[in-house]
Amino acid sequence: MQSKSFAKNLIKICSHVERVAISGHKNPDYDSICSCLAMQEILRQNKIAADIILEKPLEPTFAEIVMKNHFIYVPTKQYDAVISVDTPDKKMLPANALELKEKAKYTFALDHHKDHSCYCLLYTSDAADEEDSVD
Repeated sequence: MQSKSFAKNLIKICSHVERVAISGHKNPDYDSICSCLAMQEILRQNKIAADIILEKPLEPTFAEIVMKNHFIYVPTKQYDAVISVDTPDKKMLPANALELKEKAKYTFALDHHKDHSCYCLLYTSDAADEEDSVD
């Protein structure tokens, strides 16, 4: 799937669901946190609210980011769509985000690392075996 098509599909799907979650990888670094924030901002600009899910409170080095943004560590609701950023590998996701992703109707994975086999994946619970990628 071409990246523009992927982005349009992501926005289209997320605009038709009630709850969207975003997660980076375990032990997030600035790259992962900022990828979550960037995705949240893209969705916000398209009038889509999204929660950022982290496994635990961020280290003090992230204090400026934490002060300006809201993160959820223990999700209390079900999400219709879950977007993972900065890794397509489910084993790298925090347990709380992985659990949400396994229950969501739509899941997306976005990554920019050239050493991974794909950059963008879209899964739906209706077609769990199907995936679209951008190489």
